[in-house]
Amino acid sequence: MGKTFNKFILFIILVFIYELSIVIFKLDGVSISKIVVTSFLWLSVGLAIHTFVKNYRKFRDSIPRFSFYIFWLLIIWNSINIFRGLYSESVSLTTVLGNTYNTLALLLPFAIIFSINIVNIKIIKPYFFILLRIGILLFILFFIFGEGMLNDTQIKILNLFFLPVLFLITIIYFERKKFIILLAVVLLFYVAYVNSSRTMIIRELLLIIGLIQLYFYRKFHFRWILKGTFILLFVPLIFIQNSMNTGDSVIKKTIGSISDNELSNDTRTFLYLEVYQDLAENNQLLFGKGSDGTYYSAYFNDAKGSSSYRHTVEVGVLAILLKSGLIGVLLYLLLLFSAIYYALFRSHNYYVVGIGLMLFIYTQILFIENLISYSSHNIYVWFFIGICLSKQMRNMSNLEFKIFLNHKNKLH
Repeated sequence: MGKTFNKFILFIILVFIYELSIVIFKLDGVSISKIVVTSFLWLSVGLAIHTFVKNYRKFRDSIPRFSFYIFWLLIIWNSINIFRGLYSESVSLTTVLGNTYNTLALLLPFAIIFSINIVNIKIIKPYFFILLRIGILLFILFFIFGEGMLNDTQIKILNLFFLPVLFLITIIYFERKKFIILLAVVLLFYVAYVNSSRTMIIRELLLIIGLIQLYFYRKFHFRWILKGTFILLFVPLIFIQNSMNTGDSVIKKTIGSISDNELSNDTRTFLYLEVYQDLAENNQLLFGKGSDGTYYSAYFNDAKGSSSYRHTVEVGVLAILLKSGLIGVLLYLLLLFSAIYYALFRSHNYYVVGIGLMLFIYTQILFIENLISYSSHNIYVWFFIGICLSKQMRNMSNLEFKIFLNHKNKLH
């Protein structure tokens, strides 16, 4: 247990230290400090790959065969796109290796390996609550000394510490410290409102709806709730087709018709149009542009202080499309859909069902945000993808899972 514990904790802490350093010290461009903290990310990548190689057979036997093959196809395809980026002359090597949206982003899937050891669930749980407690304390201090105001740096710091609550809402039934989770939900909602982060607000509301869904499923055993949820996975694809044809977004048509303010502004449809047009004109729609891929943005070309050629997109599915094309999008969504399917329909406990609902919401938000970068958020997502695919996790009963999570001793 010791070696696994140290590797996993070190893995997630290294990434968190990087993110916190970037926010606090405002590290940008190429500098010694930026190179040092970026080395933390590469050390975490090394830990993940080493753990993957060492536990390959266990990983192979722990998840469904279909998902295993899709995972390997994704790894192979991402590796090809990484090499495409490394051999590109259009972007500097420091950008390819140091930008969290490039090569590092394509190495994210290796984080799934830490989910095959059930002990790591007990490790990440107290880690999440430590971050939430610190976040609550920081919020109080920032709020008091700022006389009720939060600046941009404070908001970014609080977002980092409150982030874990997004992964706890739908499994709150299994947690004893419900008050901390509920308080963090409220405070994160406030931070999102102050920052005009409509996506975070939508995400929290959807997670709460997911918790309500889980309650009715537990209470009345309504299987149609889970079936209907899975069908809704395909709704964003219909919305995208409609938006591409009309040049307007569903957000604008619905929210915009009710409220005409900053939260209802359409800031996504033009991104779909720009990325699609760029890839189509360069015949890269199927394969993408590789880890160093950029796209031309007429909007940001007209914006002062912005570059017309961008390394990533604010919309997760478009970022995947840019780097790895339709093939990459298909493989990524197939793995996500399979994880959600096994969580909702092949699990014997509500814990994994709750994680499946969380991944369902993540997938929905992937079409309007969820940046694909080497970050704590995406690492947590890949960890929980593995939880949903794990045969051991899904075969545990509700009682076994609850005892395991809340008991001091390991479950053998």
